[in-house]
This record gives sequence, C-alpha cells and structure tokens, in this order.
Amino acid sequence: MQSPVAQKVQTRPGEADVAASPQLRKAKPGVSRSTVNFCLDTVLALAFSGVLTATLIAEAVFPNGTQAAGWSVWGLGYDTWRMIQSITIYVFALGVLVHLILHWAWVFGFVVTRISKRRGGRLTYPEAYKTVFGVGTLIVVLTMIVMVVIAAQLGAVAPAKPDAAGAASSR
Repeated sequence: MQSPVAQKVQTRPGEADVAASPQLRKAKPGVSRSTVNFCLDTVLALAFSGVLTATLIAEAVFPNGTQAAGWSVWGLGYDTWRMIQSITIYVFALGVLVHLILHWAWVFGFVVTRISKRRGGRLTYPEAYKTVFGVGTLIVVLTMIVMVVIAAQLGAVAPAKPDAAGAASSR
C-alpha cells in the first residue's frame, strides 16, 4: 500500500486530493505571491511599452517641440503625447518601486552576502535592519531626485523678452 502522500486520490477528474500534495496543503487563501509578481511584471511591461511608444512618436514622428504646433498623430497633439509619456513614466517608476519593496529581502540579502565575502566573514544583522536600510535607501534616492529637480529649477533661464524700445527700433 502506498503512503498517503504518494497516493493520488481523485476528487474530480484530473484533480489530485489536497492531502496528497504538500504544496497544496500549504496554500493560503487569497492572492499568491506569484500572482502578485506576475501582475506587477505585466504592469511594468505595459508601462515600459507605453513609455517607449510615446517617446518614439514624440521624437521620431513630430518635428522638434517648438515646431510641432498644429501637428497631430491619431488626433493627439505633441503636448498630449508628452503627457502620455510622463504618465507612463510615473506608472513605470511606481511599479519599479513596488517591485523593489516586494523583493527587498532578496536585495538586502544579496548586498549583505557580497559585503560578507569581501570582509572574509559572515555578517549578521537584526531583521529590523532590512526595513531601516530599505526606508533609508528610499529617503536618500528621493532626496537626490528632489535636489536635482530643485537645481534644475534654479538653473532654468527664461527667454529674454524684448522691451518696447527694442521692438520699436527694429521696425
């Protein structure tokens, strides 16, 4: 006689008994991590495709931004395509952030393993460090992005407006 694990008791045609499979016994109600990862990867792929498409249309189809006034592709003007590009970039960035959050334990373990190998010994850390380093990394990256945007705003130069006297003398 076979053990209960080796036996496959058919409950419905083509379906094994839940008790026969250790993986099925451990199944929890709700959405599996694999399903979440698949959905996230699908959203990332679609967002990347959207960014790439909008960028190629804005760069390859339209003339330069200053000369694109009045042009349209499928009824959408240059500014609309740039807006689509921006929105899909934000969706993609948010997806990447969620992906990193979901896989942070692996990322942290990878970095710790590499540091341990360089130091020549096993590095141990409390579990709470994963969260602290994750939040700290996020804060550093977001701060750097904000600093670059602030520097860009401070360095932006508007075109000079011709004064009334200069405009009158050029006629």
